Amino acid sequence: MFPASDAAAKEAAVVERRRRMEEERKKRIFDAKNRTIGVDKTALEAQVAERKEREELEKQRDRAFDMQALAAEQHLIQMEADIQRERAEVARQVENYRAQFQQTTMRKEFDLNNPDALKLDVPARIGDDDPRLGPSSLQRFDGEDLSVTDRKKQQQQQQRDFIIQQAQEKLKRQQFDEETERLRQLREREVALRLRELELEAERARRVTAVQTKQFNLAQAEEARAAESRRRHEETLDSIEETRHWMEGSFLNEDMNRQVAATNPRRVVPYAYKGLFPEQHQAILEMQRKQQEELRVLSPPFVVPVPAASRRRFSAGLILTGPSFPSFGPSTVQQAREREATAEREYARQQAAISRTLTLQEREAERLRRDAAQRLAEEHRQQALQAKEKLEATNALYAGRVDESFFSQFGTSSR
Repeated sequence: MFPASDAAAKEAAVVERRRRMEEERKKRIFDAKNRTIGVDKTALEAQVAERKEREELEKQRDRAFDMQALAAEQHLIQMEADIQRERAEVARQVENYRAQFQQTTMRKEFDLNNPDALKLDVPARIGDDDPRLGPSSLQRFDGEDLSVTDRKKQQQQQQRDFIIQQAQEKLKRQQFDEETERLRQLREREVALRLRELELEAERARRVTAVQTKQFNLAQAEEARAAESRRRHEETLDSIEETRHWMEGSFLNEDMNRQVAATNPRRVVPYAYKGLFPEQHQAILEMQRKQQEELRVLSPPFVVPVPAASRRRFSAGLILTGPSFPSFGPSTVQQAREREATAEREYARQQAAISRTLTLQEREAERLRRDAAQRLAEEHRQQALQAKEKLEATNALYAGRVDESFFSQFGTSSR
């Protein structure tokens, strides 16, 4: 860390440099002789150089950070080795301490739990100066305590040894706590660095996953476009094939041979009927000519007009009866006329009913179209009114007024 005075001096130097650059820029811009119309090339070059210098500094900083990261990693490895070594040393010292100062015989209640207490116990009397002999023993009386001085010295020595032992134990316990705290802090720093590395790894993995996902989506889109192109090509080929099939088929080409039944050449297939063969048509015309001649012979002043529908039915009847065409008498012709007239009237009635139904349906459809057009026009009108009101509200909300403060800001700065 830098001292406060150095930081203030650096900040003042930066402010002074920026102020000086601003004054120089004002001189260049506000001076009519030195001002250039268009782009300030010198300033742009200075900005480009400054940007390159800034990029170079960033690269140097990144390299420095990388070197620091490597050094920190090596330092962490060394610290880990030192920690393991120190832990082993602390464990060894703890074992030594326990072996030296925490033995079973050193406990203050060992005399109560000593299995050899009776074996090691002193006899009931050891000389006349035995301090255990009380008045009831009738072996020692008051005033005969000759070892009081030695006993006090021993007690004082025991007290001093006990105090020294407590001080040593307290010091070692304090050292052990300090070492434990130091190891904990080292471990926390190690965990923090490891978490940072994991975050960087996760970020790199996310970027790689994003790139792979984008590439996969592009590949899927390309496959979809290719599949769509293939589908359109196949549909085009199918359409061409279908068109060729219908153009070359017998249905549109009016193949006359398809109307003759395969099992009976004298029978016509109704759904495939395309018309009369040329020889059949000629035979019908010949038969009509003969019938007209017979009618003229039987009743010369009476001529019967034959409708087109009767001619079609008559021709179909001839085709269904085969190639041998029978002759008709006057009664047969009269019955054919009556049936034809009845069929014509029924056909006209049906046509009129169909025409009335179609007219009603057309009127109903026209009415529905008018209603839909009116509803759509009303909806468009409502939408136009809403859009107009919204535009007016927006213009009123964001309307800006230009006053003197807007014009007074020009010429006061180089920015």
